[in-house]
Amino acid sequence: MLVKELREKIEKYNKKDLENLVVLLYKKIPKKIKEENDIDIIIQENNVNYKKEEPVLNIIDLKAEVDYFLDCAYEGLYRIPNKIIPKNERSKWRFKAKSFYKQLCSFDPKTKEGIESTQSLMGLFKALSYGTASLLFSSWNTFGALGVSQLDYYYLLCQRILINGYSDENLEKCINLIFVENDRDVLPIELFYVFSNFLHDKESKLKAINIFQNKINEIKEKINETKDYNSLFYLNEDKNLSVESIVNLYLDLNLIDEAISYFHKNYNEKDKEVKEYIILTLLEDYELYEEWIIEYEKHNVEYRESLKEKYREFKKNNN
Repeated sequence: MLVKELREKIEKYNKKDLENLVVLLYKKIPKKIKEENDIDIIIQENNVNYKKEEPVLNIIDLKAEVDYFLDCAYEGLYRIPNKIIPKNERSKWRFKAKSFYKQLCSFDPKTKEGIESTQSLMGLFKALSYGTASLLFSSWNTFGALGVSQLDYYYLLCQRILINGYSDENLEKCINLIFVENDRDVLPIELFYVFSNFLHDKESKLKAINIFQNKINEIKEKINETKDYNSLFYLNEDKNLSVESIVNLYLDLNLIDEAISYFHKNYNEKDKEVKEYIILTLLEDYELYEEWIIEYEKHNVEYRESLKEKYREFKKNNN
């Protein structure tokens, strides 16, 4: 019913009927809604124009709340029986996360408080990402519960971080956030693509290449020190993601030969056909069809049928 229709209806009511209606509706309002909207105060003051004053956000207190929430989450206190988080509160983690996200986003990212809030947003992002692969909460769909996709959240973080400049430190913050667990609908390289959209000049791209290379060097050291198979698998995944990111940046800079050479020297993949498929896909994405044909013909590989078909198509169109 529209407000206009409501007014027309209650115009016909006498005083007693209106009193009974107001009391009935008041009883129907949940206690939480009454408290959140100060219904009692509106009635007591007889002020239909009453507007609840929003509390002034204190970044220090808010950060402390977020840190405690994340500590409890990593301890598994929102998914297992414990005496710290009551049972009826564990399922409400999503409402806490939504509230924290909204409050932290309200700070201007260029201010001191805004920079601190961005740091807390990064912590929340990492926890929600981790929660897509490990059961931190009662659901794997952590970003769905938040109502913001992982890619949109990451875009927001890059925006807030880089609004304060493209220093090596800020670029590294963005790049480090690429190496998180991915939501079920997100490929690892997609986070890089979001980040690369913020790199508008040669200088920022070269800085990013250098940071990714440093990342690769760190990963190589860890690989040499690690014997655990699972750890080695994930370290190699991160290394390949860094290599693929650098190749994309070289292609962005039109350094095609450097991109192809770097890929072959650094990308780890035992299956030669799979390795060729990856570099050919990258060249196709950049519409480098001549280079695609040269790369295809250069290696003695038994390609999958889809690549054979593309080869015939590209060869025909480039004659």
